[in-house]
Order: sequence, then C-alpha cells, then structure tokens
Amino acid sequence: MRHVHAPPPGRPARQAALNDTRASAAHVANALAAQAFEALGVLLRGFEDAAVRDGSGALEDALARGPDHLHGGLLTALLRLVFLLHAEDRGLLPVAPPESAAHVGVRALFEELESERRAHPEALPRRFAAWTRLTALFRAVHAGGRLGDLPLPARRGELFDPARYPFLERAAPPGGAPGAAPAPHAAPAPHAAPAPHAEPRAPSVDDRTVLRVLEKLLVLEGRRLSYRALEVEHLGGLYEALMGYRVERAAGPTVCLRPEKVWVSAPEVLSRPTARRAAWLVEEARLSRRDAGKLGHALAAARTEAEIVEALGPLRARETDVLPAGRLFLQPGAERRRTSSHYTPRSLSAPIVARTLEPLLRQMGDEPPSARLLGLRICDPAMGSGAFLMEACRFLADQVVAAWTREAARGDAAAAARLASTGGGEDAVGLARRLVAQRCLYGADKNPFAVSLARLSLWLVARARGEPFTFVDHALRHGDSLVGLDLDQLRGFHWKPAGPTSPCGEAIDAAIGQALALRRQIAALAGAGGDGAARRRAQLLGEAEEAIGRARLLGDLVVGAFFSHEKDRDRQKERDLRAQRVTAWLASGGPPPEELLAMQRELREGKPGERPPVPAFHWALEFPEVFHEACSDGPARGQERGAAAGQDGGAAAGQERGAAAGQDGGAAAGQERGRAGLDAFVGNPPFLGGKRISTDHGDPYAAWLGQLHGATKNTDLAAHFFRRADTLLGRRGTVGLIATNTIAQGDTRRSGLQPLVERGRATIYHALRSLPWPGDAAVHVAVVHLAVGMAPQDGVPPPRLDGRPVGHINSLLRAMPERPDPRPLRESQDLCFIGCFLRGEGFVLTEGEGRALPAAGEDPPAAEVLRPFLGGEEVNSSPSHSPHRYVIDFGERGLEDAGRWPALLSIVRSRVKPERDRLRSTGIDASHRARWWQFANPRPELRRKLAPLRRCLVAARVTKHLCFAFQPTDRTFSDQLCVFAIEDHARFAVLQSRAHESWARLLSSTMGEGLRYAPSDCVETFPFPRPEHLAADGPLEAAGERLYAARARVLIEQREGLTATYNLLKDPSCELPAIVELRRLHEEMDRAVLAAYGFDDIRVPPYAAPTTPLERQAWADFEDRVIDRLFALNEERAAAERRRAPERPEGL
Repeated sequence: MRHVHAPPPGRPARQAALNDTRASAAHVANALAAQAFEALGVLLRGFEDAAVRDGSGALEDALARGPDHLHGGLLTALLRLVFLLHAEDRGLLPVAPPESAAHVGVRALFEELESERRAHPEALPRRFAAWTRLTALFRAVHAGGRLGDLPLPARRGELFDPARYPFLERAAPPGGAPGAAPAPHAAPAPHAAPAPHAEPRAPSVDDRTVLRVLEKLLVLEGRRLSYRALEVEHLGGLYEALMGYRVERAAGPTVCLRPEKVWVSAPEVLSRPTARRAAWLVEEARLSRRDAGKLGHALAAARTEAEIVEALGPLRARETDVLPAGRLFLQPGAERRRTSSHYTPRSLSAPIVARTLEPLLRQMGDEPPSARLLGLRICDPAMGSGAFLMEACRFLADQVVAAWTREAARGDAAAAARLASTGGGEDAVGLARRLVAQRCLYGADKNPFAVSLARLSLWLVARARGEPFTFVDHALRHGDSLVGLDLDQLRGFHWKPAGPTSPCGEAIDAAIGQALALRRQIAALAGAGGDGAARRRAQLLGEAEEAIGRARLLGDLVVGAFFSHEKDRDRQKERDLRAQRVTAWLASGGPPPEELLAMQRELREGKPGERPPVPAFHWALEFPEVFHEACSDGPARGQERGAAAGQDGGAAAGQERGAAAGQDGGAAAGQERGRAGLDAFVGNPPFLGGKRISTDHGDPYAAWLGQLHGATKNTDLAAHFFRRADTLLGRRGTVGLIATNTIAQGDTRRSGLQPLVERGRATIYHALRSLPWPGDAAVHVAVVHLAVGMAPQDGVPPPRLDGRPVGHINSLLRAMPERPDPRPLRESQDLCFIGCFLRGEGFVLTEGEGRALPAAGEDPPAAEVLRPFLGGEEVNSSPSHSPHRYVIDFGERGLEDAGRWPALLSIVRSRVKPERDRLRSTGIDASHRARWWQFANPRPELRRKLAPLRRCLVAARVTKHLCFAFQPTDRTFSDQLCVFAIEDHARFAVLQSRAHESWARLLSSTMGEGLRYAPSDCVETFPFPRPEHLAADGPLEAAGERLYAARARVLIEQREGLTATYNLLKDPSCELPAIVELRRLHEEMDRAVLAAYGFDDIRVPPYAAPTTPLERQAWADFEDRVIDRLFALNEERAAAERRRAPERPEGL
C-alpha cells in the first residue's frame, strides 16, 4: 500500500511520488500517530491558556466530571479534525461544489492560517477566530445548517454531538458549567477578534494553537499529507495512539520520564522512603531496573523537590519541560502503562476475514447468490475502531458485486438494474458496501469512543456520502460482550444458566416482540437513501430502544446484583431483594422507580475509586433480529433472509421475516427451524492474562467470567471470547480471532479451545501459532479459525497449521488428534519444586554485604542462616552458575530462635518489616505480616527433599532456552528457579533432551518470548523412562555425563552463560568447533533418550534451528510424533496406576 503526499510548492510531483514509494504504510501511520499525540498536548495547553484568559471555570468543571472527561473532550476534537480531513480528501464531505467547500473545510483553514503566519507571525497568538470557526463547522456537520453559502445536511452521530463535551465550544464563568450549545452559525473570518462580551462565546483558543494542531495533522516529515491515500484503518491507529490517557494537574515540579513518557511529580517521589524511590519509579513510571538503578543514589540523597528534579534529569523525555505546580498534563493510565496498543492493519485483518468466511461461502457453492450473501451476519465482539468490520464490509461487498454481475449476465433484471442505475462498478461497490454494512455487520465494544469511531469508519469505507453518521447505530453498540444475560437468564431474573421462574418473563418477551418488529423495519430500509429514510431509521431505532429499555433494566439489575458483592451468598440476597422490588414495579404497571434506575446507573457508571463501570451487554436484547429470528441456520438461513434482497435492497426480505416470525417475536418459529444466532465472528479481542483480570477489572468481574464458562482465574481473557462466540453462533458458523500463544497453553486452553474441540462441536481448520505483528510492534500473536457445527462436507476446508496441510489440529495447536490431557503420575511426584518465595527484597544482600557480615568465631555461625542466594539469572548468565548474592534465611525458625543472630535480624527488621506492616490484616497477608522475619514461603518440603542430597538440578522458571544445571544443596534457591531432587546424569539427559523440551513447551505457558516452566503441568505428568534405563552404568547416564562435562568446559572457556551458548547452538550459521561438537552430543543424547523409550524409529533432526521448509517440516514431524507417543504413554501409565491403587473401603 502506498501513501501519497501532496508535494509542496516548487517540488516536482514525480520526485514526491518517488519518495513516497520508499515510505512504508507502517512508518506513515506511526509517524502520524506520534504527531497526533503531540497535537493533543498542544490542544491541552491551548485550552489551559484560554481558561486563564477567559477567567473561565470550564476546564475545572470538566476535570470535576472525572479524570477521563477532559481527555475525552480533547480526543474528540482531534478525532473530529482527522475524520473531516479524511472525508474532505475523499470527497465525502461537504456535499457541495468543490469551489464552495474550499473555503470552509479544515484544510482550507490550515492554508489560511499558514498564510497569516507568513504575513503576520506575531499576530497569531493574539487572534482567536480559528477555533470558533472549527466549532461552527463541527456543529454544522452534526445538526446541519449553512456555513456561508454552503448547505450541510445533518450528519448526527456521537462524535460531533456538541452536548457531550460542552467545554469545547463554550467558555464558562469561574465555577460555572457551560450552558447549552448555541445553534449553528456562520463562521467568522480567520482574522476576526474574539467578542469578549458576547454570550455565548467559544473558548479563546488562539490561532497559533489551532495552526500548530493542524500542522501536526497535515505535515509529515516536511511534506503535506494527503488523507485520500491513507487507509481508513489508520484512523483507528490514531485512536489507539491517543487512548488510555487522563488529564492531571501537577502537584509540584513534574518531570516526564523516558521511555513510557510517564509524568512524575517531585513531591510524590520525595514522599517515598529513600530506599524505595528507585523501586517506586520501576513500578509507577515503567522504568527498567537498570535505568532506575542509575538514578538510585541521587534519588536517595535528594532532600528537596529541586534535587529530585535534578536527579530525574538524565531520564527526562526530550522536548518536554519541567512543569510547575498547577499545570495540566496528559498521563498514561494504569492499563496503558501495562500494555501497549496497536491497531490492526489490513495485512492482518484481510486474510483473517477471508479465511473465516471461506467455509460459509463454500457452502453456498461455486457461485454464491447475492441474496444469500446479504443474509450472512458477521460480528466483531470487541470491535475497537472497526478494522475487522471494515474488512468484512469490503470482502463481502466484493462478493455481492460479483454475484450481481453473474446474475445480470444470466438475465436477472434486478441485478442488471443495480449495476446500471448506479453508474458503474465503483458506485455498485459503494451500494454493496452500504447494504452489507447495514444488514450483515454487527459489533460491540466496552469503550464508547471506539464505538463512535467504528461507526464513522464504516461510514467512510461504505462511501455513505448521502447517509448520516448514525446509519449503522442499530448494529454497532456499546457494551461488554462478556457481561450479560441470555434469554433464559433474563426470563428467570438470574445469572445462573437455568434460573428459577420469575414474573419478568412476560415483560421480557413483550419488550423483545416490540423491538423486533421495529428493528425489522430498520432492516427493510437498508440501502434506501435520502433524508426521509434516514429520519425514519432514527425514529424506528429510538422506538426500539424505548421498547427494549425495560428489558435492559431488568437484565442490568441482575448483573448489578452479581457485581455488588464478592460472596455468592450476598449476591443471592441482593438478587432476591431486587426481585421483590421488580415484582412490585411490574405489578404497578407504572414507569420504573428511581431506586431501580439508580441501581442500573451504579452498574453502568461505577463508583469512582470503588467499582469500575460495567456496561452490560445482553445480546438477545441488543440484536433481537439475530437471536429471535425464524431461521434454519447457516447459508440456508441466509437464503431465506436474503431472498427478496435482490429486488429492493432488503425491504421485502424484512417483510417476509416479519411475517414468518408470527406474533411472539419469532421464538416459536426459531425453535422450529433451528438455533438462531450469528454466522461468523472475527476480531482481535483484548489481550489480558488471567491473573491480571481481577487486578484490572475487579474480583467480581473475574468471578463473572469464572461462572460464565466454568473457567479458572488463570484463564486469559481471549479464551472467554472464543467460548462466548460459540454460545452466540447459530447451529453452524465460523470463528476467526487473534489471540496470544497462551490460547493453546495451560488453563487458557483448558477453558477455551479444549471444551469446544473435545466435544466435537468445533473443528480448528486453520491456525497460525506465532505470527509477528506487522509494523513496529514487537508482538507475536496466534490466529485461530474454528468451524462450529460444520463438517468437511459442509464446506470446511482441509486443515492447515502454520501454512502447511495437516491431518488434524488439536486444542494444543498441534498437528495431532485431540487427546485427553496428561494426568499426574505418582512416579513423577516430589521431583520438582519451586524455590523460596521471599516477599521482601530486604532479605537479599549484595556479595560485599554478605562477606562483610560473618564474624570469626561467631556462635552460632552466621552461615547457618546467611546463605548464597541463587536465581534464574545467575543460572542462565554465569558460566559457572554461581550466585553473587546472599540471603538472610531463617527458614521456619521462630522469632526467639532468629534472635540468636541479632545483626541479621536487625537487617530484616529494618528492611522487611516496614513493607510487611503495610499488608492487609486478613488472609494470607495476615500470616506474612505476623511472621515478618520468615520468607512468605520457605519451602519446607523442598528442604526436606534436598537434605540427604549432595547436589540437585535447577532450571530457570522463565527462560528463553530450557537448560538444566547441577547445584550444591547448601544454598537458598529463589522462586524464579525450579529445583529438582535429582543427582544423576540419566534424568538430566531426559530433562535436557528435546523430547522433554517439546513436552514442556507444549504444556507450559509463555511469558513474552520465553518459556514459563510449570512443574505441575510438565514434570508431574511426564513419563520418565523405566528405572532400568536410568541405571548408573547405562547408556543414558553416559550420554548425559558426556554432554554436561563438555558443556561446562565450553561455558568456562567461552566465558558465556547458558543463554548465550544456546543462542549459538541454535544458530545454524555458527560453526565454532566447540559449538558443533556440543550439537553432536545433544543429538547423540536425544537418540539415547528416544531409545530408552523404545522410540528408535523417530529420526532426530539437527540441533540447530531449522531454516529451510524441509528442515522445519522435519522438526515439526519430530515434535508431533514424540508428543503423541508421550501422551499415549502418560495415558497408559496413569491407567496402570489406577489399577494398582487400593480400593477404598465401603462407607468412606
């Protein structure tokens, strides 16, 4: 894709075009996003200065509405500008002759301001008309009107609604809120002065600020940017770059720190304990430990705010000033600091959409009819700015135009009329896109900004020049896809799947019936242009919302009861109380009482500092035409739904569906014909690890997800979207979602893909296990395509894994049939332990501190409790795996016993106890707080297991390469190590073999690009070779000893650790003799391990990483065959153990 810039005056167009061919789409998008963020900061400064100039309280009022409100308004203003630039350059706005539009558009304003700067640069800071002109344009776009001689139709839509952020358009007196926005009016000339006594008046944002903002959006690397050449998806890229911030006021001198651009106030740093300041910056400002360490001494020594600012100076972000107290700044929120956001480019969304819809199209035959295509229903459950829905719109519209072309060639008059009356293929594509957008696409997102942007994005991609921005408001909705009730739960007024009967059933059915009839009329207007059709759609949607409002309130009350408490018993009591009040309300026949409406607001708006908002989304209510439709499922359903669409854009189809549904909202017909629902899900759901869900969204949210699908709290968020999609599809359908590679690992797999695949309901027909994210994002993702309720004869293509054809794809994303999970084996228990969990860095001493402490002849010897301390970093980085730290380890000793070492206890008292004292006084925290001198978990079972041993095996829990090393047992091991009660080389050989590594990588999870080794998943289930093959004089012992000795020599000679050495081992271009020999020994050891299992027929691939397709295929075959046999061996061993287990006596 090329991005074309308009050449500035004097530069040949050919040269500009040549330069543009060298700029990648990712570079343009990233550079523009960075400048857009700078523009947001400029706009904030402009409004801040205007508030002072105007003596206005508008910004204070905006800040009082919440930390997101002021940022939301500024972001809205910026997105309005970007959208208008895109629409102007594509000829979609305004609807007027170009010669008129040239004088009122955003680009025209920029040209005028730039001309003013060249002529009178000193005057711009004293002129204030440009912002007034923009606000007039914004209001005219929203409500319609005239700008000079230019008529503008009303476009509506939330993004341009002046009532959402009044401070953008109205200055207010100190302490007062802006009033109602004025009616649209003609824009003044750019050089007009503000009218200080006029009421109402716009904020006095100066013209220089407006020029700087527009310059950030229109000039890229010294060249004018043409938005016509940008993909609509780049609007989403801008949004992703600007989201997740809040506006804060500096409490004192405040500094912006690299690399995350987090602002840190000097008073806040100064208030921290001196020893904790650097660590606090790691946590709050996302500094690396290395960078924070460089500042540690200066921070600890600082005693004044000025000294703190000076200490932070080396890491201050470039082109930022030290803000004085009282100034406003954009601070990344907690979620943005933890994660980075990246929009989904077309290079990723396009193939996913095509593969997801492929089985549905194949079911329709070689030449799918347009009516059946327009009957498909495709959804993105976390649509963001709409990247996947835009791609689905393009893809499906192309299929529709191709179908019209075929049908016209066969003499179909209606299809021929569609192609002919629109004036050519380009317009036919636009008509098809509008029909697809209004009839086939659905989406939801919990971020209201994203919903607004997705609606506008579809307006752009559908070329809906004659439509208001609200033309898909019925289908793209605000809400959390994972939180809501199904129809049975709504009728039963309960979150449980089969709730008890309640008086709500009739109210729910009546509301759905009314809304369904109204929404069918909306569907009948798809493709119908003109103001009349737009007004009618808006009226129908308003009436449908009013009809469904009572049912939505009932659903929200149930969800609110669940989220109001953390204990099931309390939730049930709250639900019962609400049920009583609902019964009384329904019996009265009146409007809902304020008490119930307040409960709904509390759920949806949350409580600041206590409970986040929960925008519940009850799918059966939001899209009744999807879930209460007379249907037969799949493409056949699409044929019925779209049969008449070829004649009139869907009107007859809507009438037919309304008649078929009967009088009860379609439930009975739907039950007769099949399970109603969507046909396909596509998208890129948010990435969030299971343990982060409760931290980010609260314990009730995690509990809701747990009861939703019976998932554990370790289940990543992506798995819930796969399960949710399954429940919302019809009897047949497809899913194509992006996830992280954890989707095939651990609890996330067990709660996500595994239940779908093992029951036989779903088939994985395409998967990419590790796909680099296009562009600059250092992210790898997995892409999984599921066919639900479909077989190969139904159109499901042959499975492909990482681009190669395979016979099967299981829930582990391996080319094997689905097998039961490996079971724990008694023979493999008590072999592997996690090291000690300290919960207090104060226990750890540097090597110098540790050597200085023990005194000669001390009794008792300090060495009893001052022990070498080994972590994963030392094992992988030190050539000798030697520790360079000490730890004060009192084990399970009581406080009196620990007092025998007063110097060491004093250190723990001063360094650890203050931190423990801040813990809660309940649960496990209470124990850790009370026993502050002990590790949080000193691992007594590990100590007992190691006591008779001279040495043990260790491996880092999180590691790039899975490597094992022997260590003496006279030291303390950190919780970043897995410790094995193993002394022999035979079992070292098994663990270090690629057979075990394949097993471990499959059953453990990942952290970043490293393996997170999980003993419970990959050791306790692992079937070791039989004892006779582990003998001290056997070939396995000899092979392991040879490799270990040779590897130890190489590490010392090369002065490298395990990570660096194994980087060379895996690098096929490295031909150092020592590395080549180590590879040979590894391969020899692998053969010995396979022979011990009786797997001699499996060919061992080269140890270096594969580089050719043939080598990659050989490695994949090795992994698949080894893992499949180890799974079978685990099943066999587990069955034998069950048979040997003694029977339990009766009555127990």
